Amino acid sequence: EDELAPASPEIVKLKAAGIDLVTMGVRASEAGPEHRVITLSDPRSGRHVDLVLSEDTLVGVACLGMPSLSASLTVHFERMTPLPADPMTLLIP
Repeated sequence: EDELAPASPEIVKLKAAGIDLVTMGVRASEAGPEHRVITLSDPRSGRHVDLVLSEDTLVGVACLGMPSLSASLTVHFERMTPLPADPMTLLIP
């Protein structure tokens, strides 16, 4: 059964057979020059993450195929917590 369940006006979660997708905030494709975009993609395993940063704050996420990471990123996004000096550590500990 497909399920589209918005957690907040800016957070969209899609869970279906074989799909776990969470998007929130600014999309990487719409990021401006004031944003930094970090992308990690592994199409063969069905995983993809876009982070959109404004200085030290996470302002956008697209996370496919990584439910535990999407949960962690959602907390950063909702609370607007400062990110680590190297935001890649959010993706690769």
